[in-house]
Amino acid sequence: MAVVKTYAKYTCTNCGKTSQTKQTHAIIEFGNPLYSCRQCGAINYDSQKKEAAFMSVNEINAFDKDQLRTLLFIATFFGAVLSFFPFLLLTNNTILSFVAAALIIAALDGALIMKIKKKNVDIHSDQRIAESLKRLRQDRNYTGIIKDMQGIASDSAWRLRGFCINCFHENGAGAGVCRECETAL
Repeated sequence: MAVVKTYAKYTCTNCGKTSQTKQTHAIIEFGNPLYSCRQCGAINYDSQKKEAAFMSVNEINAFDKDQLRTLLFIATFFGAVLSFFPFLLLTNNTILSFVAAALIIAALDGALIMKIKKKNVDIHSDQRIAESLKRLRQDRNYTGIIKDMQGIASDSAWRLRGFCINCFHENGAGAGVCRECETAL
């Protein structure tokens, strides 16, 4: 059985040459979406990568829950196979093996379903958001470029924590004006 991998060529917006080729995924990647062209050095934007601090918290939650649902499907499939056949070999009773496998899968799936229901991003402790905020607070030019290219969701960690786009001061939730530079948030 062959594994099919999908690759995408990223063309530089400045020189028009292929600046990078990488394996693509159907999911969002978190991190720095800017990359430089190998040919001319121009900065380009990768639309598959996102800065987590500017994304909607609901979008991050949906992404996390989709990953857990995939894990649930895989666990159910392999749990069925890996628990049914050993019981069948030990007991030589199909019905007993089926019941035992069903109980194991129910316990495993129940735990994963509870985790899916409880999964919510904490904007103060999520590692992806913390790394994103660190990158964004280091360079004003970078923050401006990402803001223009990706935009800032109204329920993003950046807005919910009250960060000022001009001075990067954290003003807290619900602040209307930055306490440092008096810019409207």
